[in-house]
Amino acid sequence: MERWPKAFPQDPAAIRPLAIGIHQEVIQRLPEYPPGQIRKAIILWRQPRKGAYLRALASGGPRYNLDGNPKEEVSPEHREWAAKELADWEAQQKVERKAGNAKAASPGDSGQG
Repeated sequence: MERWPKAFPQDPAAIRPLAIGIHQEVIQRLPEYPPGQIRKAIILWRQPRKGAYLRALASGGPRYNLDGNPKEEVSPEHREWAAKELADWEAQQKVERKAGNAKAASPGDSGQG
């Protein structure tokens, strides 16, 4: 993903919606890699940036290709879907943080039994 820093930035604040079918664009430019491996690489890039990516989609605006050029606009349906997914994701993050804090706060539990 380092080949296309405009499409796949490391900084979450720089994340923008990807063009629909971006994996096809990568497949065309990297024919030496299996399509499944390319899809997996995109998923692995997006997973730790899920919140930032969903925020970018929910905000709307253009989707971008590998070179960082705008393509189509984020559809109202995709904006709505992203807003719902973001709310669900944020709720899950809150639950996980609470569980982590509760576990860290429990005295004397070494986890060994």
